[in-house]
Amino acid sequence: MKKRMLLVGCLALLVIAACQVEVGPGDRAWNDWVAPYRHDLDVGGYRLHYIDLGQGEPILLIHGFADSTYTFHENVKPLLAAGYRVILVDQPGLGRSEVPPPYFVYSIENIAGEIVKFADRLSLQSFIVGGSSMGGGISFYLALNYPECVRKVIALDPVTYHIDRQGWMPLAARTGLNRVGAKFANREAVRFILRDVCFNDRLVNDAMVDEYARPINKPGFTDALAKLTTQYFSPEFDNMTRRYPQLRQPVLAIWGEQDHWVSPAQGKQLVLAAPHVRLRYIPECGHLSQQERPELVNPEILRFLNGVQR
Repeated sequence: MKKRMLLVGCLALLVIAACQVEVGPGDRAWNDWVAPYRHDLDVGGYRLHYIDLGQGEPILLIHGFADSTYTFHENVKPLLAAGYRVILVDQPGLGRSEVPPPYFVYSIENIAGEIVKFADRLSLQSFIVGGSSMGGGISFYLALNYPECVRKVIALDPVTYHIDRQGWMPLAARTGLNRVGAKFANREAVRFILRDVCFNDRLVNDAMVDEYARPINKPGFTDALAKLTTQYFSPEFDNMTRRYPQLRQPVLAIWGEQDHWVSPAQGKQLVLAAPHVRLRYIPECGHLSQQERPELVNPEILRFLNGVQR
């Protein structure tokens, strides 16, 4: 397993070192639908990109490492139909958001602080927060440190504890592979990584590859990811993991049973620390459960939001 993860990590870092990667039209249906709802908000020195749809109680969705708002494209319509306002935000430097100034530190507390600033600019006094992977960790940080803002937490394959230090994120700091030449990067490398992330690799089509490859061409993206790999797991992250017993909001944690990027065992560890957390495992599913098995994930989310116990 570790050898496999190291191989995937090498490919990931080779990809993000690229100057230019060929990108096609992407998911046209999704992009055409959300185009009128895309916005950019100045948070001080740079802009965060977000999509804002619907009316009602706000749900703020935060993606993970090297990801974007697109990761939730299978979840928005059910939430809108249930009467929620759905806001998807690209993390600083990722997706379609601008890269912050060079002095910005990509620690969990700083990223969370930018999300709070963003929410304040949108006059969101309180909201439900949902996060995928690294965004799940940020969601927990927000719940613990800004309890007056966060009403409920939806965590999808969240980075709840430190990832195995032989895994792919710490690899950047140890090897400097993020500085490798661009000649090895191409669409097929992006496709390879996505197929490793998903249990059912047949879901990885050209549109998905386009959406994940697009940010690579953004100036400063490589440096942003390199900093994120070394700065995210700050002392504040470690402090957060010790404070899970203090979580007071309702929490739904969902994991793909075959997630080998963030171990499903982290879910059991979380429940031991915070027994009131509702934990659900999704069969035949990898790290992007909300994309891979929306037919199972969306009903779980709606039951949780409606307060249904089962």
